[in-house]
Amino acid sequence: MRFQITLFAGARELIGEPQISVDWDGDDPPTLAELKQHLIRQFPAAKELLAVSLLAVDCRYVADDCTVSTEHELALIPPVSGG
Repeated sequence: MRFQITLFAGARELIGEPQISVDWDGDDPPTLAELKQHLIRQFPAAKELLAVSLLAVDCRYVADDCTVSTEHELALIPPVSGG
């Protein structure tokens, strides 16, 4: 399975791409937690940022135990702050 993930803010800057592809070799679709751990292994330089970032599914924040398919729109959103 190949997932396309759109990156925002610091994640886009750190990884250097607006979108990444992630190949999942498991027999079953991954949960968001599993996908995030896969991203940390794929991009070790971004480990700290990825660990605190959220994955959105179809423009909504969902729990890490949510299972995703390649039909979902995925986005990686780092923490934001402002004033």
